[in-house]
Amino acid sequence: MRRSSWCDGGRRSRAHRGARRGPGSSGPRRNAGRAVLTKPTVSIVIPSYNRLHSIASTLRMLAHQTFKDWEVVVVDDGSAIDPSSAFPTLAPHCRLIRLDRNQGPSAARNAGVRASRGRFVAFLDSDDEWLPEKLELQLAAVLASADPDSVLCYTQTKVVESESAFSIQPSRGIAAGENPADYLFLEQGFAQTSSFFVSRKLALAIGFDEQLRQYEDYLFFISARLHIVGYIFLQAPLSVWNNDSRSDRLSCGSGKSIANATLLASRAGAGFGRKAYLRFLMTHLGVDLVRRDPKFGLALAAEAIWARAVTPRYVMRQILRAILPDDVYSRLRGDRKVKGQMN
Repeated sequence: MRRSSWCDGGRRSRAHRGARRGPGSSGPRRNAGRAVLTKPTVSIVIPSYNRLHSIASTLRMLAHQTFKDWEVVVVDDGSAIDPSSAFPTLAPHCRLIRLDRNQGPSAARNAGVRASRGRFVAFLDSDDEWLPEKLELQLAAVLASADPDSVLCYTQTKVVESESAFSIQPSRGIAAGENPADYLFLEQGFAQTSSFFVSRKLALAIGFDEQLRQYEDYLFFISARLHIVGYIFLQAPLSVWNNDSRSDRLSCGSGKSIANATLLASRAGAGFGRKAYLRFLMTHLGVDLVRRDPKFGLALAAEAIWARAVTPRYVMRQILRAILPDDVYSRLRGDRKVKGQMN
């Protein structure tokens, strides 16, 4: 019998024990008094790039999940240092996949999904966190749906900007029939990869766009509408996005960011209307566009106001943020996160 460890589960939670077994079910089966381990129920896919130091703490954090029938697939995205030497001591039962060159988080996640063995996939970035009950609650919600293999489950996220500033997003889930791009950018919605829980079948069908190095989580969420019967939202902050600690984040307003924004709109197609796109640009790139190219940035702001994608007050706040030093702007707003604003 395979040795149980905190890295790939070994027992099942109450929620899973109570679920009806079917062709896609997994977990320990009893045979003549011996446990015969089958495929895990959930595969946790973790992309990593030069973050070996954070992988160890991430794996220790996963030990506290109340649901235990899972595996971990760590995908190293061409890191400069070979991380394989650390894995025998860190997590002997976790699987490590190495890409021969850096291809970006989308390619790493896709490789992890292809290598996964579970019926369901949960995505986790190496510097993000989960609350202990995340997998158990999401699995229970998905299994309670009419078609567990065709839903995307996501949760509220605690967005940490600094030691003193954080927000809980979103305030509500997407409504039935609501356009996902409108939900994300016009209705103060929010969707972050480390909160996603889907079937492996669905993850393969949607996929992460490997040309995008930014905003790939938005495109995954928007594109899901073509493959799913519905979204499931858990109104509890079960994941933590440490938005202040990412040394590999792209600079907003750079040529790459604008190119990624344009590609996102192109890939999303008819599902991404002009009004939602203008709101997206103002939210994610507006401040830096005003700083780098005031004429273009202000023209974009005027168009966004005319389209009623943003309010004049919102634009004034963006302009103040662009022209004032960061510490002055933070003091001006009391270092409080503006509700619904994604930066």
